[in-house]
Amino acid sequence: MQQQINMHLIGGCMLGQKALGLSNLFYRKFSAKLSEAYGIRSNIQLDGHNDFDMLPAKAAAIEPSSLVPQILIIQLRPALIFRRCNLLTPVREKGKFPFQINPYATGKKRQSITTNAITIDDTEIGEAHVSGILNKLLATVNALAGLAVGFHKKGSSQIVDALVATANICAQKNIQLIILGCINSYQNKLIKIQYEAVNTLLKKAVREKGIPYVDVFPEMEKAMASGNAVFLEDHYHLNVAGHAIVAEALFQQTACELNDWLRKAAI
Repeated sequence: MQQQINMHLIGGCMLGQKALGLSNLFYRKFSAKLSEAYGIRSNIQLDGHNDFDMLPAKAAAIEPSSLVPQILIIQLRPALIFRRCNLLTPVREKGKFPFQINPYATGKKRQSITTNAITIDDTEIGEAHVSGILNKLLATVNALAGLAVGFHKKGSSQIVDALVATANICAQKNIQLIILGCINSYQNKLIKIQYEAVNTLLKKAVREKGIPYVDVFPEMEKAMASGNAVFLEDHYHLNVAGHAIVAEALFQQTACELNDWLRKAAI
């Protein structure tokens, strides 16, 4: 007899790369692995977010269910990590200098947070995806400068705070929370330095809080070191092979504990 669950996913364009084929997306592969290994059938529900501070409200908005166990998988969006950890952020107001010191790090300004649904589709590429030699050079300098002044530590701490607040709401609603860690969608090896540092900080802090954190960095690095392509030509969005690696990491690092949790919930 199959066990049914509601699988909620909150993330970005990684959830909506329909051009790759739905069956090739990581959460579809993960769902198929759960069904094959444990007889768990997943009712998948997708949502988006454009700021980590939205996540507690997103979790609170999940309809409670006393009959069907619920899990929530949060994808840590690369663009939002860069927004927290870089030295500078863009200013989109006419007549003003186009950049400002990262307001998340200085505490001078926090963006208004809304729980409105965020579109998840193939066209959403995020602020971290840049093209052109000059833009890539500026993005690299910005990332390394943020690392040098410690903004990656402040940004990581803020992200952890949002995840802990989300975890507390999930605990109250008996929702099993899983954090899908940083996907190494850097566009060069220098930006990778910042990104890997953030992944290390987040993994340590989140796991210390007792929240499952799926670290995909090792397997992604292993695949790329072997010469396997895991991104599309933009070096930012995952290809089919990249989604397969994420699905396998998600399954290997969470499936056994998830199955145990479901069995206990059924008692």
